[in-house]
Amino acid sequence: MSLSSVSEPTLVDERLAELVRGIPTTHGTPIVARQRVVSHKPGQRTVALVELVEPVVLAGGDGRLEYRLYVKFFSEAERGARSMLTLELLWDEARGRDVSFGLPRPLAWSNDPPLLVLGAVPGRALADIAPEEAPWDAIGRWMANLHQLRAPLPRRYDFDGEMLTLRRWSTEIASAGAPDGLVRRYDELIDDIVAGAPTDAGPTMTGVIHRDLHQEHLIVDRRGRVGVVDLDEARLGDPHVDLGHIYAHLILASVSRRLVLTMLDAWSTATGRAIDATALRVATAMAGLKIARQRTTGFGVHPMPVGDDRWPAAQLALDLAADALRADIPWSDL
Repeated sequence: MSLSSVSEPTLVDERLAELVRGIPTTHGTPIVARQRVVSHKPGQRTVALVELVEPVVLAGGDGRLEYRLYVKFFSEAERGARSMLTLELLWDEARGRDVSFGLPRPLAWSNDPPLLVLGAVPGRALADIAPEEAPWDAIGRWMANLHQLRAPLPRRYDFDGEMLTLRRWSTEIASAGAPDGLVRRYDELIDDIVAGAPTDAGPTMTGVIHRDLHQEHLIVDRRGRVGVVDLDEARLGDPHVDLGHIYAHLILASVSRRLVLTMLDAWSTATGRAIDATALRVATAMAGLKIARQRTTGFGVHPMPVGDDRWPAAQLALDLAADALRADIPWSDL
């Protein structure tokens, strides 16, 4: 499947080929051999893997051969341009510190049609690595480095806005046919999160946050170096948002809590900051609700439950959210 089969006009594929040919290199000319869609969110964006006719070396990179690139086709040009700006700011800041810092590199942008071409982050998704073999210390340190970047991103995390999104998702869950009891519990947990959220001066730390950090977005290469993909919606905000998000995903994936706590401890050591248990509980609960919505509407981490299998999977996510708010998760182990 090509981009044009998703978005209809052949212009998309023609413009993509033109964009790719214009990417600066020190070796070879990047020419599209083939492409295939790897993810598609109707009305939002399509992501495709682009294979090149021959490998190239990108100008300003680390000198490695590139055999493939990625392209995102956006339904709205404004959203795509904002993603391009976000990735450029992150790339410039991170690469100024460490060339091995794994981020998707923005290479080219077209406003009409809205296409963003990205360099690939080398390695395998954390989801494809056996938990006992994953470099949890390195992942924790990498997250600390991300959260300490000083990139002037254009948007900030908005707790109130996130709560409005959760309430909107409640109607999506109901429309998907979820049992009334599940929808009612989802709504009650939203109220519990609002009641349990800190009301003081705000986070003790503000940094770059991913906002959708999970095991399919974290990438590990053969040398144990860590990277990430899908940073389009990055914000400036409280890092506990990311910590709670990855914690919720890993626990629901049956990763040992011992390994997850190793990762969080490495983050704390690298930042020199203790993890705020209250902020982490609230962030984990919010992530649980987000995952419950994903389990019912067909988005998120694979494998995706279908049919009536969706409801038990969503209930497990809501159970985790409830446990976090009750402090039934041993944060004291940190």
